Amino acid sequence: MNGLTQMISEPTRLTNTLDLTLTNVPERINRTKVLPGISDHHVTYTELDLKIHRQKQTPRTLWLYKRADWDGFRSEIDPIMQELAERDDLNTEEMWNTIKTTIITGMEKHIPRKTTRRKQRKPWESANLERKLTKKKKLLRKSKKRGWQKVEERYQQLKKETQREFRREHNAYVENLLQGDDTDTTNTNKRFWTYVKHKRSDNTGIGTLRVNSTLITNPKEKAEALNEQFKSVFSTVTEEPASSGAIKDNHEPKKTMTPIKVVEQGVLAQLLRLNPYKATGPDDLSPRVLKELAHSICAPLTALYQKSLDTATVPSDWKKARVSPIYKKGDKYLPSNYRPISLTCIASKLLEHIVTSNLNNFLETSGTLTPCQHGFRSCRSCESQLIELTSHISSLMDKGEEVDACFLDFSKAFDKVDHKKLVQKLSNIGVTNRL
Repeated sequence: MNGLTQMISEPTRLTNTLDLTLTNVPERINRTKVLPGISDHHVTYTELDLKIHRQKQTPRTLWLYKRADWDGFRSEIDPIMQELAERDDLNTEEMWNTIKTTIITGMEKHIPRKTTRRKQRKPWESANLERKLTKKKKLLRKSKKRGWQKVEERYQQLKKETQREFRREHNAYVENLLQGDDTDTTNTNKRFWTYVKHKRSDNTGIGTLRVNSTLITNPKEKAEALNEQFKSVFSTVTEEPASSGAIKDNHEPKKTMTPIKVVEQGVLAQLLRLNPYKATGPDDLSPRVLKELAHSICAPLTALYQKSLDTATVPSDWKKARVSPIYKKGDKYLPSNYRPISLTCIASKLLEHIVTSNLNNFLETSGTLTPCQHGFRSCRSCESQLIELTSHISSLMDKGEEVDACFLDFSKAFDKVDHKKLVQKLSNIGVTNRL
């Protein structure tokens, strides 16, 4: 409410949570705890991080896509991409490296760029306002040093002017975000939600972590601690024999999935639907570039995808990801309270979409999925599941019958799936090709 987050999650009086800790910067709260008190209310204990964190200003490269020579870019890479699409003597690694190197070389030649550092001032502060703020600081120092009444009056007057101008520019900035630009709704929405995110959070990065009663402050050691935590949630590979009843079905699959045939029109459609404002993966290829070059690169990408499926191999870049730890809840110094967010290559996501579409189509047409499953299916959702469940319960209650319900929630369900058993189960339902 009003941008505040309630941090106390335990009861403070009997079974009720009456004593609260509210903050608009939950990232500053290291941990909270409820302790026994001397009255019927317990004591709330809160640890605050009051140290000012400033990220190191590292230079970064910005590509100026609006000033790019896209026609020249396409004309230069078209012959290379066409020749690559017709070659059959390259493996997936060689094909991908050729595509990536050609695009990156063209970017350096046809797209202007500049090196910049992150600005410390607010995005709505103009150069004129920044000058006034600097002048105000100088007058404050001069007033404290000399104690002249005239300097103090000038400082107070300039302070009021800068406050009025700051509010005016901030209001104009927010109004522009809310009204937006009808011609570019995607970028407008991104700017608006970026503003909301920064208003609700404080960019302090990953604070001190604790592992085995040891506090970790070194960035490299914190990364290693988080990496160990993320790896620990995955199940270890079992050596259970394939004949085990846990993974073996007693009947042959009714239908076998045919090999996937990648078509150029489908790849082109996926390239043209890319969101140009999404982040890049480990290959540093922006979706904006891939979308602009869609007609030039769709043929070699189609050949690459088909070879990847036929040979059951993928380029090494597609196995990498940029992993960012995101705080969930609980004590911030515990690595277990963070979850990983992975940024993978855009090109690999397109192949994942092709595989997912074909696999879902096979499962739907073969009748493998139970009608009771509503998640991860087309034309079904949480709403359809709730409607069906409510209708079923109401029908039984009308008949005077008893209704029992059992709710299950698997912890880290996707992370703990045994890959060998998953492959065996896919084979049992008819996915028997190299997929």
